[in-house]
Amino acid sequence: VAELEHCSRVNDLSFSPDGARLAVGAGTDDMCGLMTKKASMHSMNAVIWSVSAVGTGCRCLGSIAFDNIVHVTAFSPSGALLAVSGETCAIDILYAGGAFENISELPTAAGVLCLAWSPDSALLASGGEDMQVLVWDIVTEEIICQLPKQTDWLCGISFGVDCSLLASCCFESSGVTLYPMEVQ
Repeated sequence: VAELEHCSRVNDLSFSPDGARLAVGAGTDDMCGLMTKKASMHSMNAVIWSVSAVGTGCRCLGSIAFDNIVHVTAFSPSGALLAVSGETCAIDILYAGGAFENISELPTAAGVLCLAWSPDSALLASGGEDMQVLVWDIVTEEIICQLPKQTDWLCGISFGVDCSLLASCCFESSGVTLYPMEVQ
């Protein structure tokens, strides 16, 4: 249908719940983490696309620049918010109902590689280079749950449909860990 060109390596994708928009996280680091001040040529950004089943209906809505690599983007199930994170040691919460302005920043101890929204969009789980899953209450911007530290970087997390379980996996593991969740 269409080839959506990006000026840097694409690291992650997230469709909005209505399927009308696609968020793309990008950026490169030629020095494998040894470069602390990255140049603008590394295109560390999140790009928002309007997408269509007809290729000519696809267009770039805009780009949000970041100071470091964007590893992950995730639209909330409600479609109202977009979470973006990566090497910045923060999760940026953007309002998807407007011009994707930053409405909140959740600090993290290390780079974030995976994000997952709860089905009701009230909670956001994050994981990554600190080998820890954090569950955030989006309204209070507080960590409500911190799962036991893993043995490697987290590469995937997901809430169960009713939020009674949270699944996680790590890069150097062949298994998935399930955690019971007690959400008030």
